[in-house]
Amino acid sequence: MNKFFLSLYDFFVDKKKLLISVLIVVMAGLTLSLLNLHYKEDIADFLPNNESNKQISAVYQHIGSSDKLIINFSLSDTALHDEERIMEAIDQFASRLIDKDSLHSIPEIIAQVDETQFLDLIEFIQQNVPYFLNEEDYLRIDSLLQKEDYIASQIAEDKRLLMLPSGSIMRNSVLTDPLHLFSPLLLKLQDFQVGNSQQVKNGYLFSHQGRKGMVIITSPYGVSETAHNSELLVLVNQTIEETNKDFSDLKITCFGAPAIAVTNATQIKNDSILSIALSVILIFALLIYSFRNARNLFLIFFSILFGWLFALGVLAIFKDSISAIALGISSIFIGIAINYPLHFVDHLKHELNRKQALKEIIPPLIIGNITTVGAFLSLAFINSPAMRDLGLLGSLLLIGTIIFVLVFLPHLIRKENGTRNTEYGERNTKSSKWINWFKWFKQREFTRVFTILFCVLTMVFLYLSQFTAFEPDINVINYMTEQQHKDMQDMMQQVEKKGKGIVYFVAEGQSQEEALSTYEHHLPLLDTLKHFGLVESISGIGTFLPSQQEQLQRIANWNNF
Repeated sequence: MNKFFLSLYDFFVDKKKLLISVLIVVMAGLTLSLLNLHYKEDIADFLPNNESNKQISAVYQHIGSSDKLIINFSLSDTALHDEERIMEAIDQFASRLIDKDSLHSIPEIIAQVDETQFLDLIEFIQQNVPYFLNEEDYLRIDSLLQKEDYIASQIAEDKRLLMLPSGSIMRNSVLTDPLHLFSPLLLKLQDFQVGNSQQVKNGYLFSHQGRKGMVIITSPYGVSETAHNSELLVLVNQTIEETNKDFSDLKITCFGAPAIAVTNATQIKNDSILSIALSVILIFALLIYSFRNARNLFLIFFSILFGWLFALGVLAIFKDSISAIALGISSIFIGIAINYPLHFVDHLKHELNRKQALKEIIPPLIIGNITTVGAFLSLAFINSPAMRDLGLLGSLLLIGTIIFVLVFLPHLIRKENGTRNTEYGERNTKSSKWINWFKWFKQREFTRVFTILFCVLTMVFLYLSQFTAFEPDINVINYMTEQQHKDMQDMMQQVEKKGKGIVYFVAEGQSQEEALSTYEHHLPLLDTLKHFGLVESISGIGTFLPSQQEQLQRIANWNNF
């Protein structure tokens, strides 16, 4: 390696214009390559990407609420109760949002529920009853028909219902099911409902307590496309602010998986920018204190810039996208990469011959680079797209930086004034004060004291380490604002009972028919779990979406009955 880099140095030593031309061409090529790179803000990229997690992620992406934004409307004074006021705000919000969405990008805005659809669903079930009855229903119907005077009592009940003011509404039900044999079938529609989180009042969605009105917005981008969802949230938040001006007595908040994902991505980006800024400021403050040379400081900074450009440009050759979140986190590599130009610049303080200085630092820099790059490359074998991106970014950043340091920097750096001196402690520089201070601590009495102190602290920390545990709650990964935390707790209280959680059972197949057959095959197992109290309740498609084979069997059961 020494011969290769030294021969490059000899080649360019009298060809500075050619060296700068090569540097410009390389940076231009890397920049053009970089322009083809797309950035993803999907927080889910940090999760393992094995087959099992792919399936779980795919299922979660298709769960009805994963792409929903819920706009909550409630009175600021919780002691008051004014549903009419909330309904007015909902109407105004919905109309404003529709007007703002000039491109019609929002596929669905549910401000009111069309109750006629529910009536149509009931009528459909009543007209196709045989397809939805199971063995338990037939046993119940048979026992009812065995009761004395059951038929007469139900006909009398029909007469009473038809004489009521609402008789016209009940007419179809009476004609379809005069003996009320199939009424319990309609109660099974509750199987579609997860918890009792909502109720309908005059066509508007309210929480089960009736204190909060809701508008449900469907994101066209799903939960992971945070870049597009952030644009949608800007539109929604603008509409909320405008509506709040007319309804200052109301509290309007936005909640949902897309909003939380955007909050996560935004927070990570902001934290990354802050961490990069702080690290650059602290590092360069130290460098300015140690090196009073603006040109050399600029070249140290430029070395890192070249490393970043190299990393992203090379990545763009093999990949069309990269995690923007991983890109932000990779700011931690600045502190490592800056050591390479720093070693060379500092070495020139006591070795004024640049070729000799280069010759002396090549072995330690190359060895250190290989070990560090190898450590970061190990991340490339993790089943997590974002972690692989992070590992590749770190490795290529270090490789690009050391290439600049060993090939270009020796010709661009300004020589230090002074004479050669191998003793750091005798150098007339600001940094020598720090080195002398450290030498003072190397005296024997201080070495003994610190050795004992470090041993004691090691034992203390070893004892305390047993009380450290990994966070078992995956939800803690998500960053949420205080309001989002509150909305999440309110939603979970409505959907889940205390100490209970929701577990999804998923039946898969190559086709819908195969998936339905698999689902029906496992229904007895789910019923058994519920019977023994291992499952409190089951919500799903229940008996309302039978496979074709099951439909034929149910028609045969009906005919036999």
